[in-house]
Amino acid sequence: MGQRAFMDPDYRIMGLQLYDSSVKILPLDKASMNEAFNISLEENRILDMKFLHGWHVDVLDTFLNIGPILDMCVVDNERNGSQKQIVTCSGYDRMGSLRVIRSGIGIHEQASMEIPGIKGLWSLRVSETSEFDKFLIQSFVGETRVLSIEGEEMGEVEIPSLNSNAPSLFCGNMAGGLMLQVTAAGVRLIDCNTFELAFEHFFGKNITVATANLTQVVLALSGGELVYMELPTGSRHLQIVHQTVLDQDVACLSLKPTSYETLPTSSSSGNDAMDVDETAAVNFQEKTTLLAVGMWTDNTVRLFAVPSMEEITRNHLETTTQSRDVVLITHGEQVFVFVGMGDGALITYTLDASSGSVQLTNRRKGILGTRPITFTRFHSGASNELCVFASCDRPTVIYIRNGKILFSMLDIQTEEVTNMASFHSELFPDCLALTSDNSLLIGTVEDIQKMHVRTIPLEEGPRRIAYSPEHGVYAVLSEKTIENEHGGECRNRVLFFNEAFEQIGVFDLDYLEQGCSLAVCHFTDSPKPHFVVGTGQVVAEELEPSRGRILIFDIASGDTKKYVMVAERDTKAAVYSLTGVSGRLAAGIANRVQIFKLLMKDEQISIGNYLIQAELQPECSVAEHIMVLYLKAHGDYLVVGDVHRSISLLKYKPLESSLEEVARDFNSNMMRAIEIVPGVDDQFLGADDHANIFAVKYRGSSASEEDQSKLSVTCEYHLGDYVNVMRQGSIVTQPITTEGATVLPSSSSSSAAASAMDVDSGNNAAADAIDIFHPQYRTVTGFQLDRNSVLFGTISGMIGSILPLSESSYQFFAAVQSAMRKVYKPVEGLLHEEWRTFQNDYRTGAVKSVIDGDVVEALLDMDRASLEAVTADVNDHLTGLIQPTGSSHGAPNSVNSESASALITSLATGRVNFSPEEILRRVEDISRLH
Repeated sequence: MGQRAFMDPDYRIMGLQLYDSSVKILPLDKASMNEAFNISLEENRILDMKFLHGWHVDVLDTFLNIGPILDMCVVDNERNGSQKQIVTCSGYDRMGSLRVIRSGIGIHEQASMEIPGIKGLWSLRVSETSEFDKFLIQSFVGETRVLSIEGEEMGEVEIPSLNSNAPSLFCGNMAGGLMLQVTAAGVRLIDCNTFELAFEHFFGKNITVATANLTQVVLALSGGELVYMELPTGSRHLQIVHQTVLDQDVACLSLKPTSYETLPTSSSSGNDAMDVDETAAVNFQEKTTLLAVGMWTDNTVRLFAVPSMEEITRNHLETTTQSRDVVLITHGEQVFVFVGMGDGALITYTLDASSGSVQLTNRRKGILGTRPITFTRFHSGASNELCVFASCDRPTVIYIRNGKILFSMLDIQTEEVTNMASFHSELFPDCLALTSDNSLLIGTVEDIQKMHVRTIPLEEGPRRIAYSPEHGVYAVLSEKTIENEHGGECRNRVLFFNEAFEQIGVFDLDYLEQGCSLAVCHFTDSPKPHFVVGTGQVVAEELEPSRGRILIFDIASGDTKKYVMVAERDTKAAVYSLTGVSGRLAAGIANRVQIFKLLMKDEQISIGNYLIQAELQPECSVAEHIMVLYLKAHGDYLVVGDVHRSISLLKYKPLESSLEEVARDFNSNMMRAIEIVPGVDDQFLGADDHANIFAVKYRGSSASEEDQSKLSVTCEYHLGDYVNVMRQGSIVTQPITTEGATVLPSSSSSSAAASAMDVDSGNNAAADAIDIFHPQYRTVTGFQLDRNSVLFGTISGMIGSILPLSESSYQFFAAVQSAMRKVYKPVEGLLHEEWRTFQNDYRTGAVKSVIDGDVVEALLDMDRASLEAVTADVNDHLTGLIQPTGSSHGAPNSVNSESASALITSLATGRVNFSPEEILRRVEDISRLH
C-alpha cells in the first residue's frame, strides 16, 4: 500500500511512495523497463529527485511518516510521570522500525566537566558586537572563576580586575567593550580586551539582586533600596540616575528586553551572523522603560517605569511561597511576565495597556517542578526565536508562538538544572551551558517543537510491542524476510531490547508460526511480571489456524538482562489477544476467552534459553464470540473486541473460578481496536473497520436488567483513518493547580487529530473542579489529563489524542465548533458534519457527542474580525441553552442546572457574554493538552 503516487510526463513510469521513505518504481511501458524496483530515500531530508526520461523534480520539503503504526506502548522514562514517550511499531518488512516519540527537547552533549557547587553562570563576549561568546563566568559560594575559549581549547583563566575572591550576583557585557561584575559589595566595569579596571563603586550596603543590559543596571540593596544606573554613550563609568526605597526587600528583578536583545545571534539557521560591519543599524544604546520586581514579604510582583522608578502596577501572587525569579519577555507587541516560585510553581501574566493604564491580566499558574525556578532568556539555535529557559528539577523551555505560551521540557539525565547560560562560541556554536549540583554541561538543543521522533531501524517488520518497567525491557514481535535459493522466506521472531534500544536477545518462532499477540502479565504466584506471547500456526490449506502456542518469558536479573522461557502451552487455535486480569492470564483463542493461572513447579527443566519452571493451567472460559481479537482488563472485568460482534463485557470471579458475560453492544461493528477510558466509570472506546470511533457505557447500576445487559452507545464519530491500536496515557504531563488558577502544562506534545469525547462525569471526576464557564476555572476538560487520556495510532501514521470532557466543557466546545463550522470553508463542498457522520455497512448516523479538536483549534489562527464573529455566535449558542429561569432545555445536549447557574452568574440579563480573549484562552488551554 502506498501513500503517494506520481508519473513521468510521458506516462511510462509510475512512482509509488511506500511507508517509511521508500519508493517503488513501476513500469507502465514495458518497452522502457521490464521489472519494478524499490528505492530507499534519505529519511531526514530528500535533497533532489530525478524521474527517468529527463523529468526533473525538486523536492521543496519532506515530512517524516511513521506509518503504518501497527502497535505502540506508552512508557514513563523516569518512573514519576515527568517524562513519557511513545514507542511505535512502524513500517513494513525491511523498512520496519521502532519509532520513539517524545515530548520536550533533547540536548546533544558537546562537553562536560565535573565542577561541583556552581551557583551562578553567565556567558560574555569580547565586545557587544562580537559574533561569538568567549568567557563563561562561574560563581561559587566564596569565589568567581572564568573559563575561556582559546583556539581549539577551553580552560580556566584569570582576569586580574575581576573580583575572584567573592561570589558574583551578576555578570554581563556592557556597551563599549566592557564587562560588568556585581558582587554583594559593589559593581565593577572591566575592559574585555585589556582586563583593566575601568570603574568601581561601593554602596555601603549589601547588594542582594542585580540585573542589567548593555547600558542599564538595576541593583537591589538590603533594606528594600532600588538603585538605577546608566552607562552614558562613550563613557566608561556608570552613573546613578535614581534611587528609591521600597517597603520591603526585593526578591528578584528583570528589565524588559530591548530590541537588540530580541535579535537572533546564532548562525546555524542560515541567516548571516551579526558582526561589526552589520551592526550599524542596531542601536546598542537603546534603553528599556520597564522593570519587573518580585517582593519578598507580601508576595507581589510590581512594575516600575524606568528611569523614574515610579510604580506602575502591582499584583498579589496569591500564594504563600516566595518568588525566586521574574522575567519580562516580548513577542511582537505583546509583553509577558513570568514569575518562578520557590516550590517549582510558575505564574504568568500578560501586560495590558488597552485601557490607558498598564495592568497585569490573564493570570495563569502551573507546576513545572518541585524546586525553585530561575529564568534565562536565550535564542533557539535552529529557529532563532526568543525563548526562556526555566532552570529547576524539571528544566523547561518556554516559548511563544501565535501569541500562545508553549512549553517543552528538556530531556536531560540530571536531577536538577541549577543554572543556564547561552554559549554561542567558536568551539561550541549554538550551545547552551547547563549546571547541576556537581557538573557543567555544554550542548546543543534540538529544534523547539512539540514532538520529536527517533528511529530505531530493525530491517524487519515489527508487529507488536510491550514494555516491562520492572525489568526496563521491551519485547517486540517481528517478521523478518530471509532470502534463500527459493526466494524469500518469512520468519517470525521475538526481539528483546533494553531501555537504550540495544538488542539483548532474539527468540525464533517455529517455521510457519506467526506471532499474534504480546502482553506483560503479573501472575499471583510469581513476584515478577512476565512477557507473554500468543502465536498461530499459519498453514495455507486452513482458513484459520488450528494450532497455536502461549509462551511465557522471564527476564533474568543483572546487567545482561537475558530472556528465559519459563512456560509453554499448546492451543487448538491462534491466540489473537492477551491481557492480565486479577493475577491470571486472559487469552483470546479463536472464539473463546480462556482464563489461565500459572503454577510454579518444584523441579526445573533447563535446555538452552528454556527454563521450564511453570505450567499454564486453564481455569474457566466463555465461548460466545465469533473471533476474539482484542482484550482489555479493568479490575475483574474484561472488555472484548470481536471481529464482528462489536464490544462485550465479561466479569471474572476469582473465588468461583468462573467467567460470565454481563453486557454487550448489540450493534454489528468489525473491531480494529478497543480501550478502557481511565478514570471515567464504565466507558469503553472502540474503533471499527469503517474508520469510525465510538464509545459505549456499561450501566451496571441501572434498575432495569435489560439496561444492565446492554452497552449503550454514548459517542459516534467518523475519523477517516483506520485505527490499529489504542493505549491509555499521554506524553503531556498536566501539572497540579491551586485555587484560582488555570492549567499550564509543563510540556507539550502534538497529536495528529485531537478529538474530545463527551462522557458522564462519574464518581472519578474532580469533585472540586471549577466549571469552565467560571473566570477562574481550574481545568479545561473537567478531568485530570494523566488519568483520562487515550492515544490511538493509525495505518497512515497519525497519532491522535482522545480527551473526555465534563458536560460543561462539552457544551462550551460544542458551541465553538458550531460557530467554526459556519466560517470553515468546506473542501469540494463536503460539509464538516457530513464528513464526520458515523457510517458502516448497516447504518448511518450523525456525529454524536464528539468535538473535532482540529476544527476548534483552527480558531487560534483566525484574524480579529473572524474571531469576533465566532465569539458572538458562541455567546448566542450558549445563551440559547438557558431558559430565563436558569433551568436547562430538555434537549439531550443541554447544560445541567449547575452549569446553567455558572453561565448566568453575575449576568443581570442572563446572557452569556464571553470576550474573544476568554474564548481564546480556553481553546489555547485545551490545545496544550495534546
